[in-house]
Amino acid sequence: TIDQFSKKYPEYKNVMIDAFKTGHYNIKYPYILELSFDPTCSLKCITCRDDIINNNYTDNRTVSVHNDFIYNKLFDYYKNVNGLIIGGDGDSFTSKHYLNILKTDLSKYKLKFINIMTNAQNFNENTFNKIHPNNIPLLNKISISIDAINKETYEKVRRNAKYDILLNNLKFCHKLLLDGTIKK
Repeated sequence: TIDQFSKKYPEYKNVMIDAFKTGHYNIKYPYILELSFDPTCSLKCITCRDDIINNNYTDNRTVSVHNDFIYNKLFDYYKNVNGLIIGGDGDSFTSKHYLNILKTDLSKYKLKFINIMTNAQNFNENTFNKIHPNNIPLLNKISISIDAINKETYEKVRRNAKYDILLNNLKFCHKLLLDGTIKK
């Protein structure tokens, strides 16, 4: 519904209302591109998968084909995209593909924001510093999936995860939030 959409993307509320009122749907979609094509993850959560998935191809040609498609096809075809969401199917900071996207200067596109989904096991200062400097101002939201608040339950549900690493990386993320590097 418009209400649900406008809560998530308030900047498009008036565009949607006008389109419904006038019947003119000449909005050039999509505005937001969600990249969710790599299930690579260092965890094997009981709610998600039985084993670790690693699609981090060692073949640089495969990575090159993905990158060529994203930069030379997707962004050129969808010229009105101003928001990018990365992840949701694995971990954005474990995937070489997603990291390659973040290492690339995305400022030449009309992006207003980048949202990233992660389990935070690999979201630390070292990984963060691999993000292209021109992409940092575009970082809007880092969504972190946790599933439990105590160590025993967390490590049981998030097999292969370390609770202490999560806490350290959450502190780092909180620092980024406090200093305004990320907005949400």
